[in-house]
Amino acid sequence: MPELRILALNNTQIRDWPIGLFELPRSPDFNLNLLNTPITQVPIVEPGSVQAELVTRARLDNNKLERDAEDRLVSYRRAAGLDPYRTYPPRGELDSQFWLEHLTPEIRQGWQEIWDDLEREHGSQGFFEVIRSQRQPTPDIVHDPADLLRYNQNLRQLRTNVLRLLRAADSDEQTRTALFNLSAMPTHCADAGAQLFNAMGIEAMKLEAWREPTPQARTDALVHAWTRASSPRTFKTCSPNTASPWGWTRCASTPPKARARPGSPTSRLKRLNATGNSGMRLKKSRAPRACLK
Repeated sequence: MPELRILALNNTQIRDWPIGLFELPRSPDFNLNLLNTPITQVPIVEPGSVQAELVTRARLDNNKLERDAEDRLVSYRRAAGLDPYRTYPPRGELDSQFWLEHLTPEIRQGWQEIWDDLEREHGSQGFFEVIRSQRQPTPDIVHDPADLLRYNQNLRQLRTNVLRLLRAADSDEQTRTALFNLSAMPTHCADAGAQLFNAMGIEAMKLEAWREPTPQARTDALVHAWTRASSPRTFKTCSPNTASPWGWTRCASTPPKARARPGSPTSRLKRLNATGNSGMRLKKSRAPRACLK
């Protein structure tokens, strides 16, 4: 079947990869789903080959792979320039739409480019999972309707804070590494996800503080950030049900300067600089990189 685009073998009892998978050229958008199967191995092919690329695009349960198979898959993904430890493809607009839908089309496009570039970075999966954990809960899991009301009241600030996280991760490598490391351990607990979200917010606040225009302003902003980091109240109301906005009452004073990445034009942030986002006007960066310790 040379025109085959989707092969859904998930939730079956197959133990081996489908016979004939490599016999015909496959479309770049070929979708092979092997999730929730007993498969523990991956085919032995040449890293960087068309066959290896096909293996890297397949959806399977990495945690079920034997050690040699996992190492083999990592080598295939590295050769293809992909995050070797990502367990599913980047979700793109499936996740970003909720956080960006309030923006104008032009501004939303700029933020979507930033989102997509970051999601392609190695180690970014946990970062976006923490952001996803802050989405509005479904009514059937909300115990107190007042929680949902508070969430909606805080939603604008919550969206603004998500954009601040994106800006911080996009504009500074040291901060990006810190954010990815904070979110590296998966969590399935709402309260833990909220605490991680707050901790990530503190990292963004510290970066913003270093970009203040005067030494006194930087000192005041850093004191504010560390006060928030050490305050137990930071976490008291943090859950997807209440959407605590970190206690971030300050607007970010400066936007990031876009990092040079393949396919990531620096003009994407020039559009954002002119019009701002979510009620937050963006200005030119004024703090030297040497200040970012």
